[in-house]
Amino acid sequence: EALKTLDTFGIIESLHGQGTFVSAHAMQRIPNIEILKLLSADHDVQSHLDARLVIEPGLARLAAERRTEEDIDRIERSIDTFLDSAHSIENMFHMRVAQAAKSPVLCGYLQAVCQQLVHTPYPLLQTRLLADYHESEVREHREILDAISDQDGSAARDLMHMHLKRRFKLMSGAEE
Repeated sequence: EALKTLDTFGIIESLHGQGTFVSAHAMQRIPNIEILKLLSADHDVQSHLDARLVIEPGLARLAAERRTEEDIDRIERSIDTFLDSAHSIENMFHMRVAQAAKSPVLCGYLQAVCQQLVHTPYPLLQTRLLADYHESEVREHREILDAISDQDGSAARDLMHMHLKRRFKLMSGAEE
C-alpha cells in the first residue's frame, strides 16, 4: 500500500520488468504529500471557513474574467437546483463558480476544504441556518452570478466575500 501511495503521488515509478525506481520528479512532488496531509487533517470549522474566505473571493474574480457562456449556464442551473431542492446541494453553486475560474489547483483546494467540512459540525449548522436564510442565499448567489456574467471581477470578489462573511456570522449565531 505504501508503494501504491508513493506511485500515486509520482514519487516512485514502476517499470515493467525492470523494477521500482525513484521518479525523476520526486523532489518536486514530495511537498504535495504535505499539502494533502494538511488538507485531510482534523481542523476546527473556523480553520476551514478561513480557507474558504481566502480562496473563494479570488475564484469569483477569476470566474468573472475567464467564464464562458456555458459556465454562466451551469452556475444559473445550480441556483435553480438550489431553489428546488434541499440545502444539501448549496455548495454546488460555489463549485460551479470555482470551475468557471479555470484554475484547477485553486478549485481542488476548495473542493478539499469543502469535503473536510462534511466531517465537522458545519452540516448541522448549515441545516439550522438555511431554513431561515434560503431566500437571502439565493439572492446573494444571483448577485454574484450577475457580477460574473458582467465580467466585473472586483464586484464578484467583493460580493462573494460579503456572502461568505454574512453566512459564517449567521452560522456562528446558530451554534448557540
